[in-house]
Amino acid sequence: MRHNNRFANGDPSNDKVTGMKEGINRKEPFGRHGGDIKGITDNLDYLSKMGFTSIWLNPVLENVSLKIDDSIFAETEKILSRIKKPRNRYINEAIDYYNRLQRRLFLERRLKKESELVKDDSMTVLKDFEEIDYVD
Repeated sequence: MRHNNRFANGDPSNDKVTGMKEGINRKEPFGRHGGDIKGITDNLDYLSKMGFTSIWLNPVLENVSLKIDDSIFAETEKILSRIKKPRNRYINEAIDYYNRLQRRLFLERRLKKESELVKDDSMTVLKDFEEIDYVD
């Protein structure tokens, strides 16, 4: 189990957190879903029937609210209103895109480096191959 927030909401009384802007919205894939430790313990039989023999949770902690002035998001909000996406989804998709781009750049650098390592051998093999005299 990766995120107890996504599993089961066993104690709705802890869903509303003072000072937290985002409430519970199970329809929003990137939003808060309200799952908690009580939801897990209430469903241990279910998890056992699924074959789980142990549960390893992410660290249980309270998210830090940065109290950022919303005015800095004005341009982002304009974009979001045009593309009809929630802020969290937009940010998560941007992070996902960035990570995929970084992976591609890493693989390109690695391929270039490894290509340089085998270039001389490859050229020798190609030269030997081209010098083969085929017999009819």
